[in-house]
Amino acid sequence: MAGIDLGLLPPLSAVKQMTHEEIQAEMSKIGNLDQMTPSDPAFRAMLAGSYRETLLRQDADEQCRAVMLASAFGSDLDNIGVTYYRQADGLPVVRLDGENDEDYRYRLHNSPGGLSTAGPKDAYEFHAMSAHPNIKEALCISPAPVKIKMYLLGREGSGIVTAEQCRLVEGYLWTRRPLTDQVEAVPADVVEYSVDAEIFQIKNSDPAGVTAKSKASLDSYVKLQHRLKGKITLSALHAVMMVPGVEEVRVSNWTDVVCPASAAPFCTGASVTFGGWQEADE
Repeated sequence: MAGIDLGLLPPLSAVKQMTHEEIQAEMSKIGNLDQMTPSDPAFRAMLAGSYRETLLRQDADEQCRAVMLASAFGSDLDNIGVTYYRQADGLPVVRLDGENDEDYRYRLHNSPGGLSTAGPKDAYEFHAMSAHPNIKEALCISPAPVKIKMYLLGREGSGIVTAEQCRLVEGYLWTRRPLTDQVEAVPADVVEYSVDAEIFQIKNSDPAGVTAKSKASLDSYVKLQHRLKGKITLSALHAVMMVPGVEEVRVSNWTDVVCPASAAPFCTGASVTFGGWQEADE
């Protein structure tokens, strides 16, 4: 289950959405009002009815999404967590202090693995992520029989987890592990890098606006890749910075960052500057 990214699912339409004009056309057909003009008394009633139906369809669709893990947010997501998701001891999977919607959704999605004691890999990782609000991601490996090593990535700063937090995770897992397992929690390695990019834009585009959008797209990408086994490649950097209005992207002094399963990349700085104009047909 951990391999499924709920954020990549297509938007769900639980209730069919129709435009104002489509509803009007259907109402006219059903009521034999095809020849009706704006001066007819029923015209305004039909307008009000079609507009009202549009709002009701949208509201019903949003209410359906609010009870689905992939599309719920805020208090709706909290209610899903405490209602439908349980830990092995029967307690609900509640939101940790400071945990955002996406991180909480990820834990809920992986929580069935935690219904076991911390013997299976998924169970160890779920329980480790539930031990402290700063634990963003966990990797479980077994280098030898009954030896368990947990690599932990944090949310704060570059992601390096403190020794105190590692001991806390070990204590949390100690009461949930099989009796013979010896658990050691260590910080994941962090590979630092920086991005220095220059973008060339199509003439007559907005230099400041396009540059800001390109920078925002880059920031979103590097934040997403701050995870175990993350990978930052030149082709991906070009792709995320090629927003509308950008004709060419140049990245200086770059070497691809490819992390093993026990390490995560961390961007220490990202710079996107306007390099000049370029004709679209050049």
